[in-house]
Amino acid sequence: MANSKKELLEWLALKPRTAGWGAVVAYDRSKCNTLLLQDYINKFTVNSYLEPINEPVAVGDANWQHLSDWVTDVPRLSFEDSSKAAGGEANMKMAVIGGTQVSIDNTVGHKRAIAVHSIDALDHPDLIAENVVLSKISGQVGKDTGQVVLDLGAAEAAKGEWQLTFANSSYERRIGGEFFKQYFKGADKEKRLYHLGKIAYTDQQYLKPASFRLRTITAQGAELNTADNFGDGAVELFICMEGDQEGGTPPTDDWRSLIPNNGGGEYDSAMLLSNYLLMRRIIAEGMNGMFSHGVKFSETYDDRNFLNVLKAQPSIGVFFLPGFVGHTDSYIVEVLKFAFPAANNDSDGLSITVQDDRTIRFGWGDSSVYRQQKCLVKRRGGEEDSDEYTMNIALQVNADIEFVVDADAGGVVAKVKNLLVDMKLSARYVPIPEVATYLESARGEYATTIKRALDDTTGLLFGKTIEFNTFVLNSILFAGHETIKQKSAEFPGDMVVFGKVVNPFTVAPLEHLMGHGATHPFTVSGDFAGKVKWSVAAIPGSTGEIGSIDEDTGLYSSPALADISGTFTRVRVTATASNHSSSALVTVVARDITVNPVVQICSASTSEAPVTRVLSAHTLGEGILEWKVKRGTGTIPARGGSDGKNTYTAGLKDPTLEGSFLIDEIEVMNLATRKTQTAYVVVTHYQAGLTITVDLDNSSFPEGKAKLIAQDNREKPVTAVWEVSAGNEGIDSDGLYTGDPDGQQRFALITARQANDASKEGWIILPWPLFELPNKPEPIDNL
Repeated sequence: MANSKKELLEWLALKPRTAGWGAVVAYDRSKCNTLLLQDYINKFTVNSYLEPINEPVAVGDANWQHLSDWVTDVPRLSFEDSSKAAGGEANMKMAVIGGTQVSIDNTVGHKRAIAVHSIDALDHPDLIAENVVLSKISGQVGKDTGQVVLDLGAAEAAKGEWQLTFANSSYERRIGGEFFKQYFKGADKEKRLYHLGKIAYTDQQYLKPASFRLRTITAQGAELNTADNFGDGAVELFICMEGDQEGGTPPTDDWRSLIPNNGGGEYDSAMLLSNYLLMRRIIAEGMNGMFSHGVKFSETYDDRNFLNVLKAQPSIGVFFLPGFVGHTDSYIVEVLKFAFPAANNDSDGLSITVQDDRTIRFGWGDSSVYRQQKCLVKRRGGEEDSDEYTMNIALQVNADIEFVVDADAGGVVAKVKNLLVDMKLSARYVPIPEVATYLESARGEYATTIKRALDDTTGLLFGKTIEFNTFVLNSILFAGHETIKQKSAEFPGDMVVFGKVVNPFTVAPLEHLMGHGATHPFTVSGDFAGKVKWSVAAIPGSTGEIGSIDEDTGLYSSPALADISGTFTRVRVTATASNHSSSALVTVVARDITVNPVVQICSASTSEAPVTRVLSAHTLGEGILEWKVKRGTGTIPARGGSDGKNTYTAGLKDPTLEGSFLIDEIEVMNLATRKTQTAYVVVTHYQAGLTITVDLDNSSFPEGKAKLIAQDNREKPVTAVWEVSAGNEGIDSDGLYTGDPDGQQRFALITARQANDASKEGWIILPWPLFELPNKPEPIDNL
């Protein structure tokens, strides 16, 4: 469904849309995710980040996965299902952008690694969570701040189904999702908490937020996975002002996103101020405060239930219009301040009327009703006191007012148009002809003075819209110090202001993925024109070199491949200027292509039962990936799917094979760059003649050393010929493996052949860095 600005305004004009709340604030998916990213980056500066995960997860009776040094990325929200519920539900995806996943089984009588995934920002599993609920830290704002947060450990956030794409079966994926539910539940609250924004209390006169309700909404058409805007939507905050009652929940079947989708990116936020709040609490209360003794208004509603007429009731309330001082040849004439009543009767009472063109007609007075006005007359040069005389004045004021956004004023202003002052003056009761003649001739000058004062007066009366701008500036706050820049104001019934969430000082881009030995320029977005100083720092937990940045230009140079420890490093690029600071997150990958699993095992196929394994690969930058089995008897299609996945089929069981297994090497090439990456499959044809295990007592994993033992089928140690067939190299003739601490490979595939009988062979997969394989954990509950 379209949601153009025109269509949205037509929908807003049908009836009041704030559901009894004073205001509604909305900001869209892209801004939500930007706020989450900024908060994620900020966590590294305040030591509030989640530590890498090192935990085993049981996925079957004899199988489990070990998550080693898993680094979780920022949560990213989508809203394709949000309109089905009445709360703050959203779907979430969180990537695991670093670490190792080791698949373990004990089907041969001891635990062993049967696959290794080497995870980076190119190829990684995702945590996909349905109906994660955004929540409030405090429901009542009052003197405190009510914050909108994503708490991944809260009970309401975990009600939907979570899946972790670290396995192919949906059952195992749900197990992974349940693991993360439990993990976040037990994590430090500040570390698992992400801040989007807050509604702050202010001490301004009329718009004081007292409480708010949160909900999310799907953008028109965004529930369809084939739509260009799939997953788009917005967070909406329904705000109750101090002294008012909270409203209800807007209907999900008659509600639109408040943000137009045809603004060309101009709008990412909107604010809806209720018709009643605008007319009664801002305009009427503003006027009431300007009259001595106050004034009461009657209310009239139109057939759409909008308050469209405010009319002052007869009272003693008056407003003082200025007098003036003039001169005749013989006299000094002072017209005293004019006490202009809010209303004497129904015909001359102050009135505010919303017209059909949505401008506001300001009416006051009646040119046929005269009121007495005092003037003081004194002879020029004389020393005697002034004499007081009475004249009669009739006054009628009309003006049209429209709400517009004024860039110089920084928000919504009430623009006064067609201000007309019809004034009549009679000095017939002034007994000095020279003075009477002067007063009647000065009517035009006096009318101009009054008009000038009324220009200021109407500006003051309707200038109470400054309350709205103050509300926007001081009450609607975001985690990254952004504010809503008001772009367009409309008054279809309620007042709606479309805007864009901006930050006067933000590094662009906020996140960047790049290769080693490369450069990328960073800039400061927005209108900031001052001098900026750039710096780069390591993200806690990352090791190796961080690269460098030109402190004047913002050109970042990533470290060379030899200077990266492991498969990636992350750094924080920061721009500072006077009182401003902003940071971006840079991920530098060591590989141009990542393919997973990097090593795994499978049985040989038979003519009746082919054996397959799913692999995935992604590349840095652009380019088509071409797959092939470079060495071995298996097969794989030359092209994978759009999701990066491809299916390998093991070769047929070979009855003539002298040993028990073969190692297939799969190569993935980027046809544009000609860069390649390999993965390995241990294809078992027969039971291995040797079993390879780690002698833990004679190993030192912190030093990267593992002593291996080869045993025959009678569990007797044998002398073996050792070889690292793939991966991180380094093994001596005695079976002492020593890994390369600077090696990029996150595994070692080691084979052994019995020295006096080469037909007896075995293999072992070691993860790198080395660690003792954990025992099988207890099964995950709640499945």
